[in-house]
Amino acid sequence: MIHLAQVYQNLDQSSKAKEIMQHAFDNYANHFGGDHPRTAWVSRIMGNIYIDLGEYEKAKHYLRQSYPLSQQSCKEWYVEAAKVMHTKGKLAFFENRLTHAEVFFQESLKIYTKNNHPSMHLSLEALGDLYDKNGDIEKTDDHKGRLKEKAVDYYQQSLAVIKKYFPENSPHLKKLYVKLKRLQESLQNV
Repeated sequence: MIHLAQVYQNLDQSSKAKEIMQHAFDNYANHFGGDHPRTAWVSRIMGNIYIDLGEYEKAKHYLRQSYPLSQQSCKEWYVEAAKVMHTKGKLAFFENRLTHAEVFFQESLKIYTKNNHPSMHLSLEALGDLYDKNGDIEKTDDHKGRLKEKAVDYYQQSLAVIKKYFPENSPHLKKLYVKLKRLQESLQNV
């Protein structure tokens, strides 16, 4: 049921995903209890769906419930802990709380890197997006250029990870090439 909801979310049908995930969340909470890592996992996914729907307060509610998961020291849950931090960063990014977003993205990157997990490319890309956005906001050209260059660096690091772990025709590669090209062109105009 959860994987079906994630398919709907990936197809930009977050309303349908929310409906399915609500049943899954209720089942997990009733079966495992609210503090169990599996319930926290489902709660993180619910938070992510609510971010996609633009319902940030509901997203915060579910992400608060997923917090115990991020405190797990158990090796098998480290990826989920990183995903919780990444999702919190995504929420902060969309709420324009960029300093908080950076902290969460850095924390997720630290966990992924420590465990040499290929999903570190997501955190690197998110940090690139963050510095790109900061560069758009910045008023002075010199500082704007430095922020955009930092974004390029994070995108290139993400590309290196993707090239190591994913096939040559990966959509992740294509997406980053587009971002890099656009960003490099904008750097020429700074």
